[in-house]
Amino acid sequence: MRTVCAPGYGGPACMICDVGKFSAGGNSTVAKPECSSCPAGSTTLATGSQDAGACSTGDVQNLSQGELDMD
Repeated sequence: MRTVCAPGYGGPACMICDVGKFSAGGNSTVAKPECSSCPAGSTTLATGSQDAGACSTGDVQNLSQGELDMD
């Protein structure tokens, strides 16, 4: 049996993707892909994002207590 990372997880240990990163998860070609970074100037609002569509652009107003305020 082959273990693959679930969507939103990546790397050798299948850890949840950090804010600003995403992963579609493993497949038959790449079982444990690394989490990919959002395009420059964008980020995700939560951990465990599954695709680039979760990346949002805008000005980050507040980075305290794990919260992001986006314009």
